[in-house]
Amino acid sequence: MTQKAKAQPTTAATMKIEQVPIDSLTPHPRNYRSHGSLQLQHLQVSLREYGWARNVVISRDSVILAGHGIVEAARKEGHTTVPVLRLDLKGDDPKAEKFLVLENTVSRLAEDDDAQLAALLADVQRTEGLDGTGYADGDLDALIGQLTFDPASVPTREYDENIDLSGIKKATCPECGHEFPL
Repeated sequence: MTQKAKAQPTTAATMKIEQVPIDSLTPHPRNYRSHGSLQLQHLQVSLREYGWARNVVISRDSVILAGHGIVEAARKEGHTTVPVLRLDLKGDDPKAEKFLVLENTVSRLAEDDDAQLAALLADVQRTEGLDGTGYADGDLDALIGQLTFDPASVPTREYDENIDLSGIKKATCPECGHEFPL
């Protein structure tokens, strides 16, 4: 029985960020996520406002495992180098592919508290503007609308035999003969 080669996990003590030429990086051929122009615009704003505050993780052979979008945005911004964390795995190693999936998927499992998000976005909108957050003014308005909608405030009327159904199409049950409004 053969044992899988185990890469040693990066710890705070062993973590080393290195600068590499952007052209030396290769997107992972099995990366299943794409980055549309709107997302890239937000990432470009993030780069301009905060610099390299997002992770780029690569394999020992310079295949991107995490950070495809920010690298693409950096290319558009004219960056020539990228700060990366290099894992001691080859890009086609199953453990590297597992990391690719983990990085693309696990954050989506988080649950938002929409009330807290709306309050935070409203503060950011007022002080900094929403450009670069991934949200537009209309998104915030829609979120607030969802939070303030009270279904009980919509007037409804119970159906009973006294409702005027003249002019309303009806269907008749072939079994019992009862008429139902359509």
